[in-house]
Parts: sequence; structure tokens; C-alpha cells
Amino acid sequence: MSRVGFWPRLLAAIIDAAFVVILWIITALVAWAWVRERPWVFVAELIVYASSEIFFAGTPGKLILRLRIRRFDGAPAERWRRIDRFLYKYGGVVYALLSGLIGSTGAELVARFWSTMIGIGCFYAFTASRQTWNDRWAHTAVWRVRRTPPPLEPQRPERIG
Repeated sequence: MSRVGFWPRLLAAIIDAAFVVILWIITALVAWAWVRERPWVFVAELIVYASSEIFFAGTPGKLILRLRIRRFDGAPAERWRRIDRFLYKYGGVVYALLSGLIGSTGAELVARFWSTMIGIGCFYAFTASRQTWNDRWAHTAVWRVRRTPPPLEPQRPERIG
């Protein structure tokens, strides 16, 4: 296992973006009349998609590339730690939704500042620790896990005679 830096994470994000766009197109084609009256469905799909980091320790893009969110020392990350990381990473989005719902300029400013800080923090994946700021705050890192072959069953020697 090894920590991954910026480029594998960027590739995973591109794969994730493609999945989300395909999901939105399918949703629009299948149920456009229903969705047209309920545009929040697209936001709900995005939230469910992003929350896969909590439940599966990675988005589909990360899972395809065999990347997993783990503790900084490589041990599996507990669910509460993955929730913590999720809230750091997507806190700006939460504040943006809140500002849209209540029309608060203060929440919008917090959302912009938060998202800017997380965006800048992504470049810290180029450092030796290969941790973004949200990883550092949650004490996590993204690791490439090796594909392990199934364990071999012990062979019994054949009896002759």
C-alpha cells in the first residue's frame, strides 16, 4: 500500500464527474417531467454520490482506481473519521446550500471562503505527506490498495500405496 498524491486523485475526480453527468442525463431522460418540477433531485443525487466516501471509503472513481480513504498510518479509517473528512471537504457546499435556502450573505461568504481553502489545500497532495488539508484535519490519507490474490489452501501430500 502506498499513499497517493494529486494526479491519481484528479483522475478519480474526472471519473466521478463523468459518472455524475451520466447519472444526471439518465435521470433527465427517464423522468424529465417529474424532475423539472423538482430540481433538488440533482442536488440529492450529488449528495448521495459524494457520501459514498463515508460508506465505502471512496467515491466510485477512487474505487475503480483502487484508492481508499484510510487513516494517516494506513489502517482502515473508522466511519466517524470518514464523516469528519466528508464534512471538512464538503462544508463549503453545505454552507452554499444553506445560503441558497435562507438567503444569507454571511453563509455565502463562509461557503466561498471554505471552498477556496479546500481548493488551495488540494495542492498539498503534492507534498511529501500526500495529504490535502481536509486529510490533515481528519487525520486521513488516500491510499492505493493492492489487489491481493485469494489465499491458497494448503495442499495435502498424496498418499502412495
